[in-house]
Amino acid sequence: MEVVIFLFLISSCYGSLLDIFGREQSVGVEGTLLCNGKAAAGVDLLLYDIEVLENTALHRGRTDKSGHFKLWGTKIETTDIEPELLLYHQCNFKQKNPYCAKKKRIPIPSKYIVQGTSVKKYYNIGRLDLSSNKWDDGFKRCHLYSGIIN
Repeated sequence: MEVVIFLFLISSCYGSLLDIFGREQSVGVEGTLLCNGKAAAGVDLLLYDIEVLENTALHRGRTDKSGHFKLWGTKIETTDIEPELLLYHQCNFKQKNPYCAKKKRIPIPSKYIVQGTSVKKYYNIGRLDLSSNKWDDGFKRCHLYSGIIN
């Protein structure tokens, strides 16, 4: 009986210690980006976790020639991660400067966050046309941008 109680106490403490030092959490997002109905190839993407002091990158990528992308990332954290997808694009952007881009944030619902390193289900944003005012964050000026993909 004492052994059972001891094992129960150890397992309870072990679980609590894991939460103190953080737990592995993963998230994934996919979709297709368009510009005026055509594939938006080469759009820079950043999957990141919102933090109080500084956001943490989980994965960087670009859309392929058909405008499709699939990103996933894992992070060890004591609290729940708050993932967002950040897009840098030049769809209908009058200043065709390679160092300027519009940016768009897309929050990822918490139901797509899983414990561990394997994404079970990707958040599918579908087909988004960046030329739509729906996807305009209201930025009317150039944001200095040097690319997120090295």
